[in-house]
Amino acid sequence: MRLVDHTPRSGNVEVCPRQGIRADFAAAAGEGGPASACLIVGTVLLHVAIFPLNVLISTGLFALAPDARSRVNTARVTTNFIAAAIGSAAVGPLWSTGGWTAVAWAGVVVSAVGLAVWAVGRRGALVMPGPVR
Repeated sequence: MRLVDHTPRSGNVEVCPRQGIRADFAAAAGEGGPASACLIVGTVLLHVAIFPLNVLISTGLFALAPDARSRVNTARVTTNFIAAAIGSAAVGPLWSTGGWTAVAWAGVVVSAVGLAVWAVGRRGALVMPGPVR
């Protein structure tokens, strides 16, 4: 008998509009059927959306200090890593306390705070500087 056969939700994948896509270890192992395919497609679409965003962020930062590209890139990657570590550490207690609902609300709150900080700190129109020569 496999380990996943001992869990109460073995092979269970729920697609719930209120909670998003939830999959257990059995689904990650490929036993979830069509919902696992949705999870994989969602992951690929998320990557396709995030990659160009990272390119735009890097382009904007490099335009601010073209002669310090290495230092700027190091600071961006380090900040990204630290933020991801803080987020990962926060998700454990949130998941134990309130499941996906708590995790999703934390994402909404962090996004709202980020949007507010961006809106308050923004100066002028959203115009990218011309190419650096």
